[in-house]
This record gives sequence, structure tokens and C-alpha cells, in this order.
Amino acid sequence: MHEKRLKAIEEWERLKEALASGKPVDESSTGELLRHLTLIMKKYGEGPDSPATADDEEVDAPTLQYVYESLAHAHKEAKDYEKAIYHARKAFALALEMNEWETIVNAHRTLVKVMCESGDITIQKAPEYWESNIAMAEKHLGPDHFQTAEGYDELAKALLLSDKPEQACAMARKAMDIIERAFDPSHPVVAAAYCHLAYVLDGAGDYAGAQAVLENALPLIENNLGIQDGTTRTAYRLLTRALFKQGNVAGAQAIWERAAAMVERHLGPEDQMLAATYFMWGNMLHEAGDFEGARKLLEKTIDLSERKAGRLHPNTLEAYDKLAEILRDMGDVEGAQTLKRKTAALRKGKPDPEEMKEASDYFDQARAFADKGNYERAKEMMEKAINLWETRLGPDDPNTVSAYTELGIIFNHLGDTDNALTMMEKVLAVHERQFGRHHPTTARSYNNVAAIHLTKGNLKKAQILLEKAVRAYEQSVGLGHPDAAGACTNLSSVYMLTGRVAQGRALQKKLRKVQEKGYSARPARVSTFYKRVNVSTDEMPVMADPLSLMEETTAYAEKTYGKDHFNTACFYFNLAQMYALAGEQEAALQLMEKSYPIFRRELGDDHPQTMHTKEKIEEIKKQC
Repeated sequence: MHEKRLKAIEEWERLKEALASGKPVDESSTGELLRHLTLIMKKYGEGPDSPATADDEEVDAPTLQYVYESLAHAHKEAKDYEKAIYHARKAFALALEMNEWETIVNAHRTLVKVMCESGDITIQKAPEYWESNIAMAEKHLGPDHFQTAEGYDELAKALLLSDKPEQACAMARKAMDIIERAFDPSHPVVAAAYCHLAYVLDGAGDYAGAQAVLENALPLIENNLGIQDGTTRTAYRLLTRALFKQGNVAGAQAIWERAAAMVERHLGPEDQMLAATYFMWGNMLHEAGDFEGARKLLEKTIDLSERKAGRLHPNTLEAYDKLAEILRDMGDVEGAQTLKRKTAALRKGKPDPEEMKEASDYFDQARAFADKGNYERAKEMMEKAINLWETRLGPDDPNTVSAYTELGIIFNHLGDTDNALTMMEKVLAVHERQFGRHHPTTARSYNNVAAIHLTKGNLKKAQILLEKAVRAYEQSVGLGHPDAAGACTNLSSVYMLTGRVAQGRALQKKLRKVQEKGYSARPARVSTFYKRVNVSTDEMPVMADPLSLMEETTAYAEKTYGKDHFNTACFYFNLAQMYALAGEQEAALQLMEKSYPIFRRELGDDHPQTMHTKEKIEEIKKQC
């Protein structure tokens, strides 16, 4: 649940930024928790002044208390203990004001948990705090209440940390007894309680006791919680460990293999949970002295964790540390030290020169494959470069941004416009942050993203972005710049395709005046993403004016780029579609046949645009 809570915090921070900058806020899309947070802000002044909204209801105490407690849990999981304690105290104070004992006991438990984890309550003092929580629950809720059992469970863990294993086991069994009386045996709470008991028994060294509990409870845990639940994973880990610690290595391996098979079957071979199972068994093999087996499993762990979580993820770093230990015990001191230096550099945030060279090599190989038309291999290499640069240098680094751009181009050549759009939107977001909205670099990104929307037929989105691009160029380098002329040409085409003839003509006229003054000595550059516009009769009324304007634009493209250029082929294709809709099939066929060999040469026979053009030719021939 903490991931959802953290998401709510992120939304809350985003909302505060939006309010501070005067941006409009769409409260309906931020979820229930964010709505509560917005109301709190308005009532209690916990953020910038909120703009007036229709939702000015008062926040009731239970809602407010719930929000503070949720934020306490989320900040605890994020290791931000100062904020976690602050919100936990607010939640507890509100619970006392409400005078509802279930809420009070629960809020008190949350506060003690946070303070224990932060170190504000020492390990030696923690049992006293949990005893007070239990006393409160027993007095006001009853000895058989679920909250009382929760207190005993927390007390058992605290006693375990205080090196009092026998007392810890007694408290854990007491919690289990209460849970079994309070809930039906098939209830998920009972399944989780068995796992908690096994955890305490394992920590106390009672492996036989942990095994007995888990062997009886595992079917219940699997059926009620599912393999995705953390409690189920913990149960498998504890049972594997219990068997292993008792010398039953074969039995432990059988349980581990069963867990790994379930994860792979239900979640897929690339799920991060599978890396955790590899790590668990590799750790045990290391402990048993099977260094080679442990090394192989840790290498599998690292391979999967690097690809799915990144090199800076705590789980990946932990796997690096474990592999270094294994290499040391195998006698490979140099390998262990090299890995330790690498891990230390990662933790300090310093780029590894060897990794940076590796990333550059991947980048260069990707471009070489792309130049040869092998886009699948190009994609593979570029993704490897991005993985290294993104994790080591960050998403805003010029190397990373350049790789995003190249990968977007590769996706587009593969016909995967959705992923191409994702990449180019990443680039645009970085450029907006780094350069602002009126910089030529940002304008170029607007144009590129718009061009992908054009290939997808999203004319309205393309228009908005192209208008931003034209404004940015006009305010920075002027419309005489080659890239600005390309953006103007694209925008005028969109205006024509949507029937906004006057605006299209005005923009073309404005561009011609600039060009007549000699501001642009080089040909205008139209983005290489501008491949195809899916035109429907709803979006493009058949009118003489837009058709004549498209003819002028195509003639300009022929003069600017030449009749055999890829960009000119795009204009041929678009004009052909307009002729077809206007009933001029012969003219349409002539232009389609002009564009087809250019698409074949530039994109290949298997590209969606080439195949689509071929289909259009056959379709028009039937109508001639």
C-alpha cells in the first residue's frame, strides 16, 4: 500500500507546485486521497492558497485523521522519518480529540512504529511502549480484540530485537491465539498472522517450530493472499530457510524451486520478484559453501535487477555486495575488489568511466545498425545505452536525451508510434525544463512530437504543439530559420486538413514574405517524423481552397527538397489523399505512385507507411 500512498504524496507536491505557479488544477483526476489533502490545505493552511472551487466542504475529523496517518506510513516507507513522525503525531492528536478508542489505539501503534524505526525510541525501550499500547487496547477494546493482537505481535518483534527470544515467541503465540479466536480460519488476517509467528520463531532460532507453522499455513496463505503478496513471499523464504537451517537442503531447494516456478508462471520471467527468489537461494548456497552455485544465482539476480530496477536500486546494490562476498570466498580477490569499487561509486553517484564508454559504444552501434536498416538491433543497443546513461547520469543529461531522441526515431521506423511518442515526449519535457518554452531547441521538440501525432492522425494535438513551435521560433530565431519554416509548413498543412483555410493561407503568406526577404538561405527542414496524416472526411471537408493550398505546398516542397526526397514523398501522399477525396482518382494515383518508390527506398517494403501506400494505390486503381 505504501506505493499508493507515495503516489498520493507526489500528486500532493505536484498540486502545490501547480497552485504556486497559478496553473489550473484538475482535482477530479487526482484521486480521493489528494482531494482530501486539497481540502486540508484550504482549511488548515498546509500549503499555498487554493483557488476557489465548488468543493468547499468542511473536512471531517475521521477524514483528516486518516490522511495524516496515511502520510505517516508513506513517509516511513520512504525513510523520511521527520515527516513521518510529524504526521503520525498529528494523526494521534486528532484520534484523541475524536475519543474513538479503535482509532486511538491504531494511531498510537503507528506513532510508536515510526519512532522505533527512526531510532527515536531505542531497541531497549521499545517493549515498554508496546506494552502500553497493549494495555490501552485490552482496557478499552477487550483482550480478544484484533488491535490487542496487533500490539502483541509488535511486542514480539521488539523483544526479538532486544535479544529476548523466549519472551518474543510467547507474545507471538498469544497474538496468534487472539487472531484465531477473532477471525474465521480462511480469513486473510489469519494467514498473515501465521507468517508473523513463523518470522518470530525463525528469529528466535526455533526453525522446527517455524517449519511446522508454515507447512500448515502455506496453502491458506497462498489461497488468501496470492503469490504477489509480500506475506506469501516471506512465507516461502522462511520455510526455505527453516528447512535449510535444519540441514534439509534438498527440501529447501524444492520449496525454493516451487516458489520460483510460481512467480514465473503468475508474474512472468522478467518480474523483479523472481530476482528476489534468485537472491534468497544464492544467499543460502553461499552460506552452505556452494560458491559456484551461489555465484551463478547472484549473476542472474543482478542481470534481472539491472534490467528491471536499474543499477542504483537498493536490491541491485545489495546483490552487488553479495556477489563481491562470494567472489572473495572463491579466491577471486581482484574481482571482488573491482565490484566493491563499482558499487561504492554507484552509491556515491559517480559515473564509472568504463560504464560510460560502454554506453557510448552501445549508442554508436545502435546508430550503425539504424543506418543499415536493422532497426530491431538498433533498438536493442540504444535501450542498453539508455539504461546506463539514465541510471548513472540521470534522465536530464544530454547523453540520455540524445539517446531518447534516437530511440524515438528507431521506434518510428519500426512503425511503433506509441513508443516513439513516449520517447519524444520525454525529450520535450527535459527541453522545457532546461531551456524554457521559447527556445529553438524546445521548439524543435514541439515539432517532433507534433509530427508523431500527425502520423497517428491526432490533428488537434498536432496543431496545439505546432502552434507552440511556431511561437517559440518566432520569439527566438525568427521564422526565417530553416526549422521554423518546417514547423510553419507542417502547421499550415494541419490548418488545411481541418478546413481552417484562412489561417493556413495567412501562415503561408507570412512565411513567403519572410523567405522573399532572404532570411532563409537553406531549405526548410520538415521533421523526419512527418510520415503520414490519417485524413477522415469528418476532419477534412472536401473544399477547393485547401486543395489548391496543398498543391502550392507540395510544389514548394518539390522546389525545396527535390522530387526524389522523402519529405516531398510525404507531401505527395497527403495531396494524393486529398485528390482521392475530391474524386480526382487519376491525379491521386499519379502522386501515390510517385511516393511509393521513395517510401520503399527510405523505409523498406515492410514498413507500415510503405504497405499503406501500396494498399492505397490498389484501392485507387479500382476506382479509376
